Amino acid sequence: MNKFDKVMMEYSRRHEEEIGKEIKESKTKESSPIAALIRSTLNKGHKVYLCTDWHLWMYDKKTKQKTQRSDFKQIINRYNDIVTDDDLVINLGDLTDGEVERKKELADVIGQLKGKKVLVRGNNDLYPDDYYISIGFKYITPKFIYDNILFSHMPQENNNRLNIHGHIHGYKTYWCPYTNQIDVAAVGGRKTPIDLNMVIKAQPAYAKTVKVCPDKFEQECYVDPYPD
Repeated sequence: MNKFDKVMMEYSRRHEEEIGKEIKESKTKESSPIAALIRSTLNKGHKVYLCTDWHLWMYDKKTKQKTQRSDFKQIINRYNDIVTDDDLVINLGDLTDGEVERKKELADVIGQLKGKKVLVRGNNDLYPDDYYISIGFKYITPKFIYDNILFSHMPQENNNRLNIHGHIHGYKTYWCPYTNQIDVAAVGGRKTPIDLNMVIKAQPAYAKTVKVCPDKFEQECYVDPYPD
């Protein structure tokens, strides 16, 4: 196991422990101030959008090459065509591959994006919180609850109304028990910001299409549950 894989495993372990502890302690309690920011944005008549798993710079494990995502410019342009400065965008993590060092370039990209921004850390978001704050994210968190909906990067067992997450890239394959989750990527969130209400409304239909793998439940969560 290389150094990066060890870092990812340790981060994922801590990530899961923190989420599990907080969910157990506050099953429906909203996490402030992000929940308050969502309510404020909606009450003012503005939009709340979700996106996930951009992986703007990617690492090819076979070739050892670090490349920019092929539709990089389209993602940024589409984002700014949809989002206004008064809107809120919640990114559910994995801005880049963890192996790729692109701090300045990532700062330049995030600086171009409209709206207020929240980052729900993914397993590839390995920089310190203060870095993400410095480049334009208002809040950084491993998870939060709004309107009894759990927002996280990885799908989670939960006792909430819904779990809105990323991580599985739209493959609809779960390595944890499935109850009420929905992957934002499955409704287009890897390429374009998706309205929060649209994601919520899509969950019942999405639930009919998922595949659950009980034999994988004991796997470490850092293992990608989708094919290359």
